[in-house]
Amino acid sequence: MKVRVLSKIADRVKVKSSIGIFEAKWCTETPVVSRQYYVELDSKEKLTLDAIIKVPKWRGAEISYEDDVVYLTGYVEDVEDHMLFLRLGESLMMVNLSQDQKFDEFKEQYVCVKLKEINLYDIGI
Repeated sequence: MKVRVLSKIADRVKVKSSIGIFEAKWCTETPVVSRQYYVELDSKEKLTLDAIIKVPKWRGAEISYEDDVVYLTGYVEDVEDHMLFLRLGESLMMVNLSQDQKFDEFKEQYVCVKLKEINLYDIGI
């Protein structure tokens, strides 16, 4: 995903992408404010059923940040091996799933996923 760094404090950054503005943890070399980067999105969190909802009316991929929660709206391409493959525009994010819950109902559906933290890795492009 292509992002522009708007601000940073320690390892936390606020970034703007084509699908929204959000805050995340920067996990590679210190970024430069106002610079554009291509990043990989990741989360160490295990997604539970109460942190995902189907989206009744699709408006397009979106990322937002509110009250220390990141909201990712996208299309579930697959659910496999305790991973949810979430399409966010041109990007694909893999999210770990809680092993004791069933997520197959979300396959090929538009959903909003709530996560407490997103990690960003500069992929050097």
